[in-house]
Amino acid sequence: MEVEKRGSAKGKRKAESTVQQTRVGRDAFFNFMKKERHEMGKVANAKLDHKVQEEISNKWRKLNTTEKAKYGSALEGSSRQVNDLVNEMSWITRCSPDRFHRTVEKLSEEKRLAIKAIGFGNVSSLSCTRLHRQLCHFLIQKFNPDTSSIELHGNVIRISADEFGRVMGIKNTGEDVQLDRPVEDEKVKQLVKSFGGNGKRVLVNGLAEQLEKCDNANEDFKVRFVMFALGTILCPTSSPSVTGNYLTFLTIPGKIETKNWADHVFNFLCEGVRSFKAKKVAYVNGSLLFLQLLYFDSIVHGGVYVDKSLDPIVSWDNNSVWKMIRWVIKQGGFDSPTVRVVSQHRRTNEVSGVNVERIVQQVSISLAPVIQAETFSEPEV
Repeated sequence: MEVEKRGSAKGKRKAESTVQQTRVGRDAFFNFMKKERHEMGKVANAKLDHKVQEEISNKWRKLNTTEKAKYGSALEGSSRQVNDLVNEMSWITRCSPDRFHRTVEKLSEEKRLAIKAIGFGNVSSLSCTRLHRQLCHFLIQKFNPDTSSIELHGNVIRISADEFGRVMGIKNTGEDVQLDRPVEDEKVKQLVKSFGGNGKRVLVNGLAEQLEKCDNANEDFKVRFVMFALGTILCPTSSPSVTGNYLTFLTIPGKIETKNWADHVFNFLCEGVRSFKAKKVAYVNGSLLFLQLLYFDSIVHGGVYVDKSLDPIVSWDNNSVWKMIRWVIKQGGFDSPTVRVVSQHRRTNEVSGVNVERIVQQVSISLAPVIQAETFSEPEV
């Protein structure tokens, strides 16, 4: 009888342990899936298909118990650590420079000139097509939208619409972009419908397809481009679409170039980060691409060469970005006090990070045979 009791108690403890492990494992797996989904480069509105889910499951199976516990919900008193880890990796953005680049890289020179003419500068020549999630999360935390400043490596840098325009290559002059004016719902719906949308919003996917079909750089092309840029890299929201309210003035010929786009987009980012921090929402609205490019362009460094005479959106490509990230990590990371940042930005004709002495030496070596030949050549009679 006593043996049966011991066996029963042992079985009960085992069952309770199994239940607890199951609960931890299920929560941990879901948290792990969130993290891996973003690390594998899935865009925010992409479906987690069977193939990707299977890859994540296989990675999960290879983790040991201790590694899995890092992602679990804290049944053993580590809730703060777990939540911090999950919160760091589970935020979402629809800022998609890769999608933008894939669409606009096919544009003709005529269309690129038209984009510049309406105040969007070199946006169509965007070179950095990836967002670094860990860096972006760090920058979101360091950005103070209330004071329009960001703390980088121990230095507080003031930023404004003017800085946004410089980094992203768009104009910072003109009329305010106002979306809060009363507009008849029916009018917006009609405009949205004419641009392939439904209700009061236009899908970004539809705009991409329409841009590729535009034969020339007419007013219709300009409107579609602005809407597409807003939905992908300038003012992305939690929705895979753009509000039709923009169309109420974008469709007026010649109106696009009269607006102050840098000011509008910068304020949109400030409000997006402010809302994310205050309400703890999952989505971060606004151009995280700007924060990333601003960070790279603010660092005083060596070994990574970019043309400072160009807008950062053009000069920083994927190769230079990853070189910079590796360099910063070697210096101690994104918050290292040993990394120096510039106190003030300005356009120059310089190449950032260039070792002038080394260039002079290389030029001298390349010209040595010529100089020597001229020195020892016989003078003409």
